[in-house]
Amino acid sequence: MAKGQSNLDSDRECSNAPQNVFAALSGLNDKGENDTHKEMHPFYCEIVEGMITHLAAIDTVIGVASANWSAARMALVEQNIPRVALYEILYRSDIPVKCAINEAIEIAKEFASPEGPTFIYGVLDKVASQRSAHSASYE
Repeated sequence: MAKGQSNLDSDRECSNAPQNVFAALSGLNDKGENDTHKEMHPFYCEIVEGMITHLAAIDTVIGVASANWSAARMALVEQNIPRVALYEILYRSDIPVKCAINEAIEIAKEFASPEGPTFIYGVLDKVASQRSAHSASYE
């Protein structure tokens, strides 16, 4: 933990990170204004770039975990929320799995269809459970 940073600061960073990534992907700030001209925080760039780098593998995991319901058949929001969370779960050991799942669900509650949070939770929980049980890598 950085000097002067409390656990509360760390928790805030955790709780705001996925929303900030989602906002960065949409080009909107927290006031709903387009500010794509502003530079993204390096953390969000890492998440977006990592997700893009591993997109094929992440989409395969989504397809398997969602009983062959491919990412291409999902609404755009229901595609991208689990993609970000799965990148964090599978490729970022510095992000707690529970944090990635909880924040994905909170974002889904705000931006996805009414069924979105349940579906997304099912996919993420299944992957996290399998990962934990088998210590498998999806790379």
